[in-house]
Order: sequence, then structure tokens, then C-alpha cells
Amino acid sequence: MLNYYGSEPVDMFITVNSIVDTVIKQKDSIMGATITMTIEFYCNNTAGAMELAASLTFNDTDLQFTALIKNMTAGIQLSKINIDKVTDNYCAWGKLHTTTLKIEINNAFRALIPSFNKVLVNHYFDLPTQIGSLFILSNLSLGYFNDYLYLGLTPTFVPPAA
Repeated sequence: MLNYYGSEPVDMFITVNSIVDTVIKQKDSIMGATITMTIEFYCNNTAGAMELAASLTFNDTDLQFTALIKNMTAGIQLSKINIDKVTDNYCAWGKLHTTTLKIEINNAFRALIPSFNKVLVNHYFDLPTQIGSLFILSNLSLGYFNDYLYLGLTPTFVPPAA
């Protein structure tokens, strides 16, 4: 892509095609699923217009993670990302070697997961703390059991003002 388009920025569009075989493991506090997603890469062509440069589908990708709860916020830590098969849907500059690409991407994920987790540890998303004006939510808790997840909240009723 670099040889064909140069060092211009690349736009990526990700479509999640399927999420199947979800799993929750009590022993390791791990959640996961097998996902298939398509990623399209768009680059500026010689005329300066954005065009589809490549489209790849990552089939049956094993994704495993742990959810982190802190007050009424949640974050994640990645445990595993492993792509089973890569499909070359389109490539503007020729044919991609999908087996080599799969191996390189999987090796990169294995090496980079600790770095991703260092970034993710500081990124939480806020969960709602109120339902309308009548309930305040607090004490978010999460429990892992084999094949199911326990999620607990404490609702506190706030009577309407007189």
C-alpha cells in the first residue's frame, strides 16, 4: 500500500459481520467470542480522490478479554486476538498473500497486546448513573461464571420533590 499510494493517511472502515460462539470462563475471568469482520482501507489516488485501496475479511477471529469495573465505569484488557483466516476481497495494486498476512498480523497482536493494554487501562467508559430522576444507580459489580456473566447494580429510589 505504501509503494502504491505513498505515505498519505489511510481511512479504515470496519464492519462486524458476525459474533458467534461467545464464551465466559470463570477460572480466568475471561469473556470472548469468535468474530468475523471486514476492514476496508481507503487512500487518496493520484487525482486526490479517496478510493478503496483494499478490503480484507478476518474470518473466525478468536477475541478474548477481561472487563474491568471501577465505580460506575468499565474498561477492558485484551487476552487474545487470533485470526483463523484472511480473505482478500479486493486489492487495488495486486493480490495479497493472505496466509503470510494472517501469520504476520497474529504475531503482531501477540507482541502488541501488552502495549494495547497499557493504553486501555486508562480508558474507561462511563455507565449511566441514573434512570430518569427517580433512580440513582451505584455499586456496579461483575462476576464470571462458566458460560454466563453476573452483572449487578444497586438502584436507589429518589422520591419526587414535593
